[in-house]
Amino acid sequence: MIRAWYWAAQGCLILGQAAAPATESLVKLLTDPNSAVRVAAAHALALLGRREQAVAAIIAELDRTTDDYVSLNAVNALTHIDALSTIPDAWVTRILAEAINPANTCDAPPSAWPSNPTVILTNGCSERARNRDNLHSRTLRGNDPGGSVFEC
Repeated sequence: MIRAWYWAAQGCLILGQAAAPATESLVKLLTDPNSAVRVAAAHALALLGRREQAVAAIIAELDRTTDDYVSLNAVNALTHIDALSTIPDAWVTRILAEAINPANTCDAPPSAWPSNPTVILTNGCSERARNRDNLHSRTLRGNDPGGSVFEC
């Protein structure tokens, strides 16, 4: 049933305001056992004028998981509804710590990190950079003049 609820929420997202009659059903999907369903429902709710409720639900996904794909899905939804600034600093710090030191292989404590770290993350064949200060994700090509690269 996960696929059916997910695609129902995606359909509402695509329909935008025309999906207004499904608003209460989307609210119910915020408690679905599957993260993808909850995020899709929240994303659709944001477009239906329930932005505050949607942002809270998506931020809850970030707090609830350590799964990269779930986090990426939530961050993508926040990006689409222009709510990246709502991501808590504590979450960003945790993600940076995991990216810099995923298996405790580096002895550098967070206090030793650069004040504006750019962390190189590998996802398949593409390299992505995340700047902690502006939460801007972009493809890194060559040197990044906006920050320093921290490597263990």
